[in-house]
Amino acid sequence: AFVKKLDGPAIKVVCEETRRLLLQVKVHPTDIYQHSQDNIITWNEPDPEAAAELALSFQEHQGCVTIWEKIKDVQRQLNARAERQARESGGSGGGAAG
Repeated sequence: AFVKKLDGPAIKVVCEETRRLLLQVKVHPTDIYQHSQDNIITWNEPDPEAAAELALSFQEHQGCVTIWEKIKDVQRQLNARAERQARESGGSGGGAAG
């Protein structure tokens, strides 16, 4: 989900029973995520203000696979957008070669 205050897509974890927000962190385009064992996704949050080692543990393997694939898809989209913006700004002729 896009989260305005994080300025981009985010991982949001909500309690099934109370619907209370448990975790909300920005999805980073860099390869910081690891899929370990069958049901765990781990990463080190690179933001210095929120620096932490985080893990999501899933009861069912398919739930873990679904979220893992969504994270990877969002990363591909973020990286494609960054590459497109870099090409567009690089091709504008605004800078002097040195």
